[in-house]
Amino acid sequence: MSDSIQIGYMPPGDGVSAQNVMELVAYGQVKGLDFVVSPINSPAYRRVLFEGHEPQSVAMREWRAGLNAMTPSDLVLQTASHAQYIVGTLPQWQEFDSTDARVRLHSELALKQQLGWASHIALGGILLPFPSSQTSSTNYGRVLTTHLSNPMYTSCWLMVPCLDEELERGVSEEEQGIKSWERWNELRNMAGFDSKLGVALVISGTLPSDSILDRWLAEPVKVVILPEEVFLTNPKGYPVLSKRYQTVIRRLMKHTSTFVISSAAFPKLVVDEFSDDALEQHPSSPHADYLRYLLRTQESAGVIDQFAHGYQDYLQMPLQPLQDHLDYNTYEKDPIKYQLYESAIEKALQDRPVPTNGELDITVIMVVGAGRGPLVNCALRASEKAARNVRVYAVEKNPNAFITIQNKKASIWGDRVNIVFSDMRTWKAPEKADILVSELLGSFGDNELSPECLDGAQKFLKPDGISIPYNYTAFVAPMMSNKLHNDVSGFKEAARLESSYVVMFKSVSLLAEPKPIWTFEHPNRVDLLPDEDPLSNHHNVRYGSIEFTSDAGGMLHGVAGYFESVLYKDILMSINPETHSPGMFSWFPIYFPIKTPLYVPAKAQVVVDFWRLTDSRKVWYEWRVTCKLEGRGVIQSTPIHNVGGKSSTQSKCPSLSVPTMMAGSQDVRKKLQDIWTDIESHEDRESHEFFPAEVWIQICRYLYPSQLSQMSMVNKSLNSIVSQLNVWSRIFAITYGPKAQLRLLGSTHESKSYMLYMCASSRHVCERCFARADYQLDAAYKLPHPTPMLLPRRSTETAIYLGDRIDLTWTIRMCLPCRKDHFLVYEEPYELGLQRQIQVKALYYKYPSASRVPLIASGSGSGMYSNMSEKTAVFHMRDYFGGDIGIKQSKESTIMPDNTTEARLRWYQLQP
Repeated sequence: MSDSIQIGYMPPGDGVSAQNVMELVAYGQVKGLDFVVSPINSPAYRRVLFEGHEPQSVAMREWRAGLNAMTPSDLVLQTASHAQYIVGTLPQWQEFDSTDARVRLHSELALKQQLGWASHIALGGILLPFPSSQTSSTNYGRVLTTHLSNPMYTSCWLMVPCLDEELERGVSEEEQGIKSWERWNELRNMAGFDSKLGVALVISGTLPSDSILDRWLAEPVKVVILPEEVFLTNPKGYPVLSKRYQTVIRRLMKHTSTFVISSAAFPKLVVDEFSDDALEQHPSSPHADYLRYLLRTQESAGVIDQFAHGYQDYLQMPLQPLQDHLDYNTYEKDPIKYQLYESAIEKALQDRPVPTNGELDITVIMVVGAGRGPLVNCALRASEKAARNVRVYAVEKNPNAFITIQNKKASIWGDRVNIVFSDMRTWKAPEKADILVSELLGSFGDNELSPECLDGAQKFLKPDGISIPYNYTAFVAPMMSNKLHNDVSGFKEAARLESSYVVMFKSVSLLAEPKPIWTFEHPNRVDLLPDEDPLSNHHNVRYGSIEFTSDAGGMLHGVAGYFESVLYKDILMSINPETHSPGMFSWFPIYFPIKTPLYVPAKAQVVVDFWRLTDSRKVWYEWRVTCKLEGRGVIQSTPIHNVGGKSSTQSKCPSLSVPTMMAGSQDVRKKLQDIWTDIESHEDRESHEFFPAEVWIQICRYLYPSQLSQMSMVNKSLNSIVSQLNVWSRIFAITYGPKAQLRLLGSTHESKSYMLYMCASSRHVCERCFARADYQLDAAYKLPHPTPMLLPRRSTETAIYLGDRIDLTWTIRMCLPCRKDHFLVYEEPYELGLQRQIQVKALYYKYPSASRVPLIASGSGSGMYSNMSEKTAVFHMRDYFGGDIGIKQSKESTIMPDNTTEARLRWYQLQP
């Protein structure tokens, strides 16, 4: 949800003319509005539909041939003055689906002129008319598709009523509004799901049902238009909305920040200061003030919303816990999750039998996958609450996390905890456990290989031992999200449409409530023998087929996944919307896309088939969706996605050894090329199978942007991976500000546009600050924001832009404080021959940047040049600038980009 909203005003179009449009702009500014809406053309432009002319007149033939453009009398907006403050509208008289071929043609030619003029004067946006319910919209859809596919710098929004009474005649009350959505969906399907066309949703006097409104929240609603007629008047004479409308508008404010107040009456553009009308004398628009009041009084963001800020509808690859050394900063900040775990452990301790016959009263708890120790802390606190003696084992395979728990054992835990550096599947436990505790769950329950991990750990659990969690169930639901499907489709690799993504849903509408599809229980006493590892993983194969009924129609873009887990007895931990654990934010839902969206009619049955499959090396999911109608059978279906795990898998193998990319390494590209060559040497397997794309994406998380630029030079596969990382848009936002917008290239993935632009420009960010802030824009509460800095001049032809040719001497970019810290750790060797004495005058000539170093500059006085050791001078310069790279960058940096940089930026701007 935005912290502010943009509010515009739309008077009746027939009241706006070239003579009073500037008065309308002034009126909007006086009333505190952010923009006004005005027709682009005057009624005179209707002449192009032969009004006053014969179809074969000279004027018409010349206009049709493009020899005559619009005249000033055809325009309301005749100049670019205040164009950014104006949103234009197109007239309703253009008939794109007329039965008259000449009218259809001239309507299209007029639209081309109108869009061209709007781009020329840089209008703030264009509102396109909704097609009449009495005519077809097929040709209108083709016309929009044609012209919106051309480069445009003005946003276009189609005005769609949320409930068109003419369209909805004969529709049942609970489905009122579905015809308007279907009309929009028809046009959107023709334009393509990746179209630049947005929705300007017109709120009607009668609101549709909540299920229909949910469909709109999954659409690209960019503007909400509120007629003044939907407002009520309070006892003081000011406009307000009913409770129902307030709820709808508050929901929409979480999805869009642009609102338009439309009026059926033309206002007094020049305010009468002697008028008795309180609203006319009001210094600002009372309707706009009321909308801002609704925004101010929105419920404050909950813990989950605060945590997810910046992550809504952002695609993330699921973790590979058996390959990755996980980053625990996020997962260990969730207090709700650990409260649930602590309660479960406490109950399990209380249920353990009391020792008799002098037996030792000690309960053995083994925490497998201990991370940095939060579950160990839960176990110790639970033992105190339950008044039971415990001996805790903390098993962890991540070497970085193990250092942390070593420190905790030394300073906090002491002898109460035994720490073990090992993979839980291969560890030989010295004794059996009474309670086995783990937090290996993923967004789909089992998608991070919890079953496989706990199978290996079950052998050191006593016959009556307890596993926490006890079980976990996967849930699925058919879902609609134009944005998520567009984002996945934007990737060049077809495999991305057969991969799963962890997403904090925002612009998503579920077509039906989630249903359970399968469950895993631990310990598994049925399929596994005591004290033995499983011989195969076939017992963890699952299949489910679930049928849903869609209450309202919609587009099906994929399947949403959730989980519920019973930790112990009645302790439930869930991300399923119906049973979500309040305030818990450790897991976002999971999204399984489908290649081609399906239209689901109201009351249709949607069947989701899901498989969890495995072989000796990996686990993967396969899925398909079928749509059926009663009496007609199957009307649509998808192929099975991700057959054989060809596009996405979870590997059961330990991670491959990858050389550490040390800060300051001079040729990351060479190291990555060596890795790739080594992989290609395995003749029995293709490189993408041996080292799939998701593994490279995880490697990328440990590289600086300048090192990623070298990685992009290895081959086309890595170039494609690097160009799709969101790191580039974050660098752009930090460098130029969060409100800055970049013109995206039409022929590339969105992230690649940011990548190409950032590499063409002469500005960057300090990469060490960036990494220390976890590559997040909202990390100011932890560390200072990454420092924007200037890059040195690059006048060589070898630095054209990322993805083409790049200067391999580039290294990580650091601000001055980080350079100094870096130099203390990675001290650079001295060149040979730096033992001689050198005059300061000669020193300044050889090292111009030395004059900026206080300890050197103070060595000269009153025009006398003293001698000093060159090695000493270089030491002081390195200490001041942060190493040799600091000296060089200080000397070469410039505020103004050089000619080559400007040429690269011009190259970017010329791209389609």
